[in-house]
Amino acid sequence: MVAVGARWQSLPQAMALGDSLGPWWVAVRGPWATAPHAPPYGWLLAVPHAAILAVSDDLYSAMAGIRVVDAAVAPLGAWAALRLTGRWLGALAVGLLLALDPSLLDTATSGAETYQAPVAVALLTLGTTARGKRWGPWLAGPAFVWGVMAHPLSLLAAPLLRGVRWTVASALATGGLLVPHLWALSAQVGGALGPEAALPVPAVSAWAAQSGPAAVLFGVGLLLGVRHRSVRRLGRATAVAVLLMLLAGTRIGYLRDHHLRVFSAPAAVGLAALPGPLALLAAGLALEWPTPDDRPAAHRRPGTLGLLHRTTDAVLAAHRPGQPLVVDG
Repeated sequence: MVAVGARWQSLPQAMALGDSLGPWWVAVRGPWATAPHAPPYGWLLAVPHAAILAVSDDLYSAMAGIRVVDAAVAPLGAWAALRLTGRWLGALAVGLLLALDPSLLDTATSGAETYQAPVAVALLTLGTTARGKRWGPWLAGPAFVWGVMAHPLSLLAAPLLRGVRWTVASALATGGLLVPHLWALSAQVGGALGPEAALPVPAVSAWAAQSGPAAVLFGVGLLLGVRHRSVRRLGRATAVAVLLMLLAGTRIGYLRDHHLRVFSAPAAVGLAALPGPLALLAAGLALEWPTPDDRPAAHRRPGTLGLLHRTTDAVLAAHRPGQPLVVDG
């Protein structure tokens, strides 16, 4: 309820741009039109949108419905924390962090920054906690595929799958969903690498600026996840995934703050390893209820602003006075 309320609070600021409307167009075309709206994405991305369209009468209510899906990252992360640590107060702190983190709220507002990949990775995280349970791989596998179809960089969440006890059937089912998408992805975006390597410092700084004090809680959660016995397996896998994300961003020369948010749920789980009252106190001090501003362009988005400033500098440096300026792509 907290996560949904916070996302509905900023619903009037939803961005209805081409990339955020793309999955809706795919859903409108019908259940058999599974071609994604853009090459990097897969048909599973449109499934929640199609389900919401079945009960929506207009675009505004549809946007409200997809915010409910975005909000699921909070209870899923809290549930995973509770299963690993058995600490109710710590799990509540994890849920509040994921419900009110300004970066995840920004992802919901954009409608297209990794789409529902943070929710899919949260579902994957919950599946990894079900060691020895039959439903574990059947939850983790499809969740991983959903995440990859929501954003290709979710593929770097693969280290989290190490803790899943696969059966032959669940492994074949996951591979059957994933392999065709990866094959199409390799053919469609094989030349998408950036022209040169670049350190992902702007992405990390923009993420920290957007999250504010909540970024400290994610850092504490990741550190405790690596060290604390109850969450060590998940925490170390998450640390490897984050490192792979940073290395990939360096290699392709393009990494944004919203890419880092994909791992918000598994990074936050370690916060539950703190004593419950301390975890809740930290969440209470670092988080606040969002207060939307009705002024045009009032929503603070450091990642987007940073990219615009960088683009402006590049354009000014390349322009020759007296010559036409041609912008391609």
